[in-house]
Amino acid sequence: NNLPVGEIEINNFKNVLKDYKDSIIDYDFKEKIEEIIDFSYKEGDTLSISTIKFINSLFSEHGLIIIDANKKDLKSLFIDQLKNEIDNFSCKENTTSQISELKKDFESYKVQVNPSDINFFKLTDKGRKRIRYNKKSFNVDDENSYNKDELLNLIDSSPELFSPNVIMRPLYQEAVLPNVCYVGGQNELKYWMQLKTYFDDNKIQFPILKLRNSVYIIDSKTSKKIKKSGIEIKYFIGELNDLINYKIENSYNLKLNFDSLRTNLSLQFDELRKVSLKTDKSFIGALNAQEKKQKKGIDDLEKKLNKAEKKNHETEIESLRSIYNYLHPKKINQERFLNFANFFSFKGPSFIDFLVEKISISEDKILIIDLED
Repeated sequence: NNLPVGEIEINNFKNVLKDYKDSIIDYDFKEKIEEIIDFSYKEGDTLSISTIKFINSLFSEHGLIIIDANKKDLKSLFIDQLKNEIDNFSCKENTTSQISELKKDFESYKVQVNPSDINFFKLTDKGRKRIRYNKKSFNVDDENSYNKDELLNLIDSSPELFSPNVIMRPLYQEAVLPNVCYVGGQNELKYWMQLKTYFDDNKIQFPILKLRNSVYIIDSKTSKKIKKSGIEIKYFIGELNDLINYKIENSYNLKLNFDSLRTNLSLQFDELRKVSLKTDKSFIGALNAQEKKQKKGIDDLEKKLNKAEKKNHETEIESLRSIYNYLHPKKINQERFLNFANFFSFKGPSFIDFLVEKISISEDKILIIDLED
């Protein structure tokens, strides 16, 4: 289906909606969230209308501005930027340059999205079609070919026929509804970082980029378990083995890290190598093999002692695992695994107010929130 996503009709969605509702944990307010789902997603509605109804049902009391970005009046605000794409390949030129600068400054930076020659689509009777530049013509998939002047004139007269792609959409968003600050996830911000010079070239203000909070939501039972463990909450966010090792090393006064032994062993063999070089160099190979063997022995001993110590405190460690698995079900961060509807089912409409109160945009934090606070 090549239609814009918002224009896709909610047909034959009964099974999908049933599966979604069945996946929600049955608490006091499950019926309420199911009512919102049924009200929002009705046969014949477009995905755009359904999403508007759903979001409005949840957040209307907190102030929303919901617009139809496909309206001609709004697309008219974006005519200059669309024409700049045709005249100067603005998106490709600027984002390619910005990506090169990012790679120079940050060796580990991975490109999130690569620009095309033309970064918007044409809406046709057959759906949303890509525009491809071919020397002096602009070819629309499954449709006509336009020369430059023809396409520029069409943009002037009918801007609603054009739709930005994923890399051009942020520019359109900020042209229509400017933001002081854009709050997003880690990968979203990496992607926005590619666009600064592109915004500058199109004379649109680039917003401040802000990393969103990560949130873990717990119940009072889990909150009590965390307090009883005596371990700071931050240690539950990393790897499970690191958490268990931290507990063993800090709670039982037993250091099961043999790095100092390895260092001393290396120093001793360094001395032996110096002696060997002065006497008989043929011993170097034997020394290296012996060093490797003894280091392996230390590694094996460390693993066995750690295993034995974990067994001695299995009850407490099992409690740590239980807490960790609550925060990372199936080894996935809770916010990427559990749908919000489960928490709504527990707390009801006040869950939204609860989150608004607890989460501060001005702070970069990983939050662990007690749902029964």
